[in-house]
Amino acid sequence: MFSSGSQYGRRNGAQLRSTTGCLPCKAGKVKCGEEKPCCRRCVRLGRECKYGSGSNNDNDNNSDSQNSSPNSEEENLVKLEKPTVGLKLLPLFGRDQDERRAFEFYFRYAAPAMSNVVDMAFWRGIVLQLCQTEPAIWDALITISSLYENPQYRISAYTPSNISDRSTVDDNHRRTLRWYARSLSNVREQLQEGKADIHISLITCILYICIETMQGHTEDGLKLFQQGIKLVTQLTSHDNSNRRDRRALTFLEDVTLPVYERLSMVSTIIIGTTSPLSTSIIPNSPSSSDSHNNHLSTMSEAYMSLHKVVAQCVEFHDRATEVVRRGGAEVDKQIEYFHMEKSHLQSRLDDWQQAFEILDEIQALSKSTEYKGLAALLRMCWSCASIITAITPCQDETAYDQYMDLFAEMVKDGETCLTYTAVADGSQPEFTFEMGVGLPLFFVAMKCRSPRIRREAIRLLQRAPPVQGLYKLARAIFIVRKIVEWEEGRPFSLDCDEEDANRLPDQNQRMGMVLAVSDHLPTAELRFLRNRWNSGACRWQLVEESVSFGATENITM
Repeated sequence: MFSSGSQYGRRNGAQLRSTTGCLPCKAGKVKCGEEKPCCRRCVRLGRECKYGSGSNNDNDNNSDSQNSSPNSEEENLVKLEKPTVGLKLLPLFGRDQDERRAFEFYFRYAAPAMSNVVDMAFWRGIVLQLCQTEPAIWDALITISSLYENPQYRISAYTPSNISDRSTVDDNHRRTLRWYARSLSNVREQLQEGKADIHISLITCILYICIETMQGHTEDGLKLFQQGIKLVTQLTSHDNSNRRDRRALTFLEDVTLPVYERLSMVSTIIIGTTSPLSTSIIPNSPSSSDSHNNHLSTMSEAYMSLHKVVAQCVEFHDRATEVVRRGGAEVDKQIEYFHMEKSHLQSRLDDWQQAFEILDEIQALSKSTEYKGLAALLRMCWSCASIITAITPCQDETAYDQYMDLFAEMVKDGETCLTYTAVADGSQPEFTFEMGVGLPLFFVAMKCRSPRIRREAIRLLQRAPPVQGLYKLARAIFIVRKIVEWEEGRPFSLDCDEEDANRLPDQNQRMGMVLAVSDHLPTAELRFLRNRWNSGACRWQLVEESVSFGATENITM
């Protein structure tokens, strides 16, 4: 039922054939961990995990498994064994036509478009299986499906609390919000009755974060994320020797908890505050150790380990910038420590790059249709972190000019990313849950002062999925266009005269770190740091300034 998200070769040495495991592991003659509802191997391969009803008919079930097709997804879902957590099996065929249609749309279109090989085990695996036993998950999935299919319902101010509001778009929109309200009500009921399962709560929390961010409610999504963090901490700190709980935790470590950890890293990069999950809470995960990444065995491992280093580099840059901005004796005290920390981070980045090059060579990731886009994205993220770390703690914005070639490579990789994230008709998904090219391209447009290169980055930003997790590109594009206009001293245009193509702004025209942007766009005020020449002290001085944009554009936030 689920297509393989990645190909992993067998390890050297004989593998024990599974006799009591799932059907796919039996068919492949490999050892099955027998985790429920999906074994670990099937989760990693992104395939459907099914268990036979008994040893006498395993062969028949296996044959059915091999011959299944997407057209029989409902029959396959009904056949799934009841998970170790959940309610009684829901009558899929008893669902009304609207719900069944929404589920089919999610399965065929929304899930593949909004996820990638890193998170497909969650969006195209576990939630599709658990929605058959958990009403709250079912209702959340069909809500996501409807929001994805109908862009006019997204980026709005509507919430389940006002489902009767006549300002909603249409009856279908009201039905979508009722599904969401029903899911929330189900969870509340479970909590009140003391029947809520923490594992299911973690999964529904991710689905609700998705629903809120799809509607443009980023703050509500962040609040839900904080609630999820508390659940994760509660789960991982609870030492229970029960075999069933250990199996469930093992499964969650592979699928659900990495979603929270990646969200934590992205929120650290975007918001600039370190959350409890920025340092890994997943035992034995690739990013749980602070050791250098000398070996990477999978793309997911490469993704997780790099994003943790990137988050640390951003946090280091922001912290050092604040110390330098305050000035005084503290700068001299901290400067030696900053250089030591900088050297450590650069070493980690170098180690990751070497390990990734080896992984790329072994698995031909950069040539693979399946992985080429993601490999390009990882190179972009690595370049961002490398430039940020190399610049710190220098406050001279002209220092970025020495990385023009790297900025140009990032733009090329951005083009590659968008080529491989495009859906069947060639357009980009309207929403992706994981962070994509948005932040790296925004960084290029901000810090590369080449008029030609930064405009190429802005063009790609305008093509990219408009909402990427907690990051809204419309807002980013509006801000960066205004910054370019302010730095270059002329009205912004994507076209660039040959005469201006290589003209760089002077040091005193360049914005440094953006401190804050008011929420009332397009009549926004932006606060930022800028170097100003202090003639009395004969040196550049970092000062805080602000600029008002004015209501010159209409833009959907």
